[in-house]
Amino acid sequence: MNTIIEANNLSFQYAKEPIFTDVSFHIHEGDFIALTGANGAGKSTLLKLLLGELTAEQGSIKLFGDDIIRFKHWPWLGYMPQNGAAMSANFPATVLEIVMANLYAQIGMMRMPTKQHRQQAIAALEQVGMTEYAKRPFGMLSGGQQQRALLARVLVSQPKIMILDEPTAGIDTKGIEVLLQILSELNRQKQATILMVTHDLARASAFATRTLCLEEGSLVELSTGQVQWELKHKHQHRTTETSA
Repeated sequence: MNTIIEANNLSFQYAKEPIFTDVSFHIHEGDFIALTGANGAGKSTLLKLLLGELTAEQGSIKLFGDDIIRFKHWPWLGYMPQNGAAMSANFPATVLEIVMANLYAQIGMMRMPTKQHRQQAIAALEQVGMTEYAKRPFGMLSGGQQQRALLARVLVSQPKIMILDEPTAGIDTKGIEVLLQILSELNRQKQATILMVTHDLARASAFATRTLCLEEGSLVELSTGQVQWELKHKHQHRTTETSA
């Protein structure tokens, strides 16, 4: 089993305020990992370290066996940022154009996309059930549809791992179920490797193959039993608060 990401003893701080310390984990080819934790725990920060946007105070990161300092194959990592839909909602472009935008390295600067590029984008939209929306303005889509279109934008470049930061945020229950089902099918049928940040432990744990929890500066991997205990504990806590 190939190791895609290997992080060892990572520590990071903002303005001398520690965010996390001695964080270690690995991601293998074919994993579907849900990364959970409270707001401010450092989940998005951890992703930025993996993407090379931030540098760890201590520790090391290897991507596909190479130290991140020497790593050059960044198109292998497909990234879907948090609030990506909000950033694109007012952009005057069709869904197809939004997806093709992630092929800029293939198309070239100031060049028009070819028929092959359009076919690649249509194929990516087909994977997320959005081909019928290809010519629709992106801003006219529902929140769930926008997230699926942005997932297609990640898929169009055929990355070796998808790194998704809160892809279900701001969409309704039906949209969440559809998106998670699509991700699960990509993982099971195409062996897509996925690292997904999420607050929704209950739904994510039903689809993910592994669950990592970042809390109080430490990262732990939760077993199935631990996930169930966490969900039960949270339910009891909410019930107690409601009763009070």
